Amino acid sequence: MADQLCHALADDEYCRAVSAEIDRLSDIVRDVDATTPVPSCPGWTAAKLVAHTGMIHRWVDRLLRERAREPLEFTQFGRDLPTDWARYGDWLGAMAFRLPETLRGIDPNTPVWSFTDDRRAGFWPRRMLHETMVHRVDTELAAGRRPRVDTAAAVDGIDELLYLLSFGHPFRESPADLRGEGQTVYVHCPDVDVRWLIRMGPEGHAWEHLSAEPWDPPTATVRGNAAEVHLFLYNRLGRRAGRVERAGDPAVLADWLRRSAL
Repeated sequence: MADQLCHALADDEYCRAVSAEIDRLSDIVRDVDATTPVPSCPGWTAAKLVAHTGMIHRWVDRLLRERAREPLEFTQFGRDLPTDWARYGDWLGAMAFRLPETLRGIDPNTPVWSFTDDRRAGFWPRRMLHETMVHRVDTELAAGRRPRVDTAAAVDGIDELLYLLSFGHPFRESPADLRGEGQTVYVHCPDVDVRWLIRMGPEGHAWEHLSAEPWDPPTATVRGNAAEVHLFLYNRLGRRAGRVERAGDPAVLADWLRRSAL
């Protein structure tokens, strides 16, 4: 497996970006109704999405403040959820200062529980950026807006996605089943000249960064600017998926997207 922190941002960049993403999300919430469907999260409404995101922020904040070595029960973090939808934006936005402050205030090497093999506090700033950014995108899609993501964050988000897929997720019962028979998916972002090769084998998926085109022809290829490829791999591009070039076996790529969906 490749170095999953190859394109990581600096710790303070993560914290500033988390704050900015929470602010953006809390602003968008004020422009949608509670019952607005979220097209990128089938069966979810804006109210469910915002509650989920705000509860995650409070959950991680407590994990870090308590230096928790085991997971904390999640549903308790919705006890202060407003009964009035008009107050959801403020409830969400209340963490725009508190969560980054907590992320900055703990030594990154402090042992803290996570659902991966990285059981350090330093795992969480990155995770909170990408969790919040993806759900900000979800809310923009629900509001009928065209989402945009920062290029550097997009590249790092692709790295993080490929890393996380090896583990069970706290809101998913088991790791994604990404086994295969040697099929490969090649991902290339020419705007930043970053390349990934994903291989699906009998034991699961593995991935690496490449410095040039793969020697052997990949089973499927995804190519486009980093921001669009990021949204495509997260299944958040929707009807604009045509902006990303695809080649090779479409069934293999469709199967990867279905099985890797978060």
